[in-house]
Amino acid sequence: MGPPEDRGVIGQIQLSGGAYEPQVMNALSRLLEPDSVAFDVGANIGVFALVMSRLCPRGRVYAFEPAIESFDYLVRNLQANGARNVVAEHRAVYDTTGLVPFVFSPDYPPGSFVSNNAEHSADSRPMEAVRLDDYAEDRGIDRVDLIMIDAEGAEFAVLRGAERTIAVHRPALLVELNPVSLRRVGGGTFRELLAVLRRGRALFSMTPGGLPVRITSDRHAEKLLRREGVTELLCLPGGHPARTPKSWARGLREAARLEAELNRWRPPANDFVIEPAYRLHPPAEAGGAAGQTLTLPVTVENEGPAWFSSDYVYYPVHLSYRWLDADGSPLVHDGHRGRFSAPLGPGRSATVELPVQLPSAPGRHHLALTLLQENYVWFDALDPSLRTTIPVTVVP
Repeated sequence: MGPPEDRGVIGQIQLSGGAYEPQVMNALSRLLEPDSVAFDVGANIGVFALVMSRLCPRGRVYAFEPAIESFDYLVRNLQANGARNVVAEHRAVYDTTGLVPFVFSPDYPPGSFVSNNAEHSADSRPMEAVRLDDYAEDRGIDRVDLIMIDAEGAEFAVLRGAERTIAVHRPALLVELNPVSLRRVGGGTFRELLAVLRRGRALFSMTPGGLPVRITSDRHAEKLLRREGVTELLCLPGGHPARTPKSWARGLREAARLEAELNRWRPPANDFVIEPAYRLHPPAEAGGAAGQTLTLPVTVENEGPAWFSSDYVYYPVHLSYRWLDADGSPLVHDGHRGRFSAPLGPGRSATVELPVQLPSAPGRHHLALTLLQENYVWFDALDPSLRTTIPVTVVP
């Protein structure tokens, strides 16, 4: 059970005919024993917690969910399935025990997050949080086999608060790698998170059957993200039985396939732009009558490794804009789109014709230009230097 408008979990289950992230489900069945102890950080409505409960009938599952809107469904789902070995905790997991600012996303509940970022303060509400180290000590937990973390960008903080638990018990970690959330919420990059996760562990992706696939390098992880946008990483300590020579072989094959799929010479079927780098060259200034629509030629230089294409079916890349007033405050948050006439590869440039509707109020304004990948991210939200602003004079 879950909110009917939830496209993140309920929507995926309905669209797939009843499945949800099968590679993760299959990996859980390989990692957990009947008496295992597991933590589900960011449990949402409890899909993974329920599976863990079935896999660990003599063990224990600790499921943490800060959003009361999702927590209520979590409790109902646990009760409906008789999951008596799951402890449901209505609180966040962070690097501090106490109150933290929590931002709930009603349009996409799985995307709710904890953030100390000042730009989110107006939308946040106080939420009780706990360090996993404090929680494990208070409850006298003497075994931890798996920690699953889906914290929407707060993964750095969750790991900092669990350092002692991880060092003592050496559990497997299942961590969502979301480069957009990490930059916007966590204040770090996916490469920095990879470095943290590698301390005493090896990193793996997963086959559809849940088999570990060794991540051979940061480049391997980068291309995996460019293909998928967001991925789950399996992090295994030394001596873990799933770290086998076959996982290395699977990793080498996957890395080779990704190199062939995502290169600078041929546009791929899709390419998530996780590390955008570009320069925009618009006219020095513009102007016109209030409400008029101009066509602004903007040259785009692609300085990153990914392709820019407006032909991607679900995640096209476009040029767009926001209007700012004379003081730099937003007037229009979402402008018209300018399409790339052909895919723009790394190291190349092209001119995009951008339709720009001038504000209805005369005066001096600023036009803030940037690229975005639809349904993924506005690139200047990741890095404000990716925005180019020009003055515009609007006359009656």
